[in-house]
Amino acid sequence: MQGSELEVDANMCAEARMADLEGLDEARDLAKAKCQRNYQKMANVYSKALRVRMFAEGQIVLKAAEFVRRNLPSPSKFSPNWDGPYIIQEAHGSSYYRLSKSNGTALADPINGKWLKHYYS
Repeated sequence: MQGSELEVDANMCAEARMADLEGLDEARDLAKAKCQRNYQKMANVYSKALRVRMFAEGQIVLKAAEFVRRNLPSPSKFSPNWDGPYIIQEAHGSSYYRLSKSNGTALADPINGKWLKHYYS
């Protein structure tokens, strides 16, 4: 190759590189918008599948076992997944509840409603 051909190739490469750099911001914006759309779709699917459980004060419920809530392995093969029964002492609008045992002893920490289910006797 001769020197003039190398200069032409170098100029073409430089121009192509500049065009790529100019389009980079647009490509990033498109990728970010696509990512946000996918995130919103996942959030919508989760919201549709989520079963909202509403409880009132005085209802009897079961509470998910500690290892279930913390996503830990079961202590034994036959350990129950639900503890209880418990009585709801306070119901808050943000789906948090304060529980007490059937003998009246109150539990220290509130619990989210997604970890509770109705107790049928």
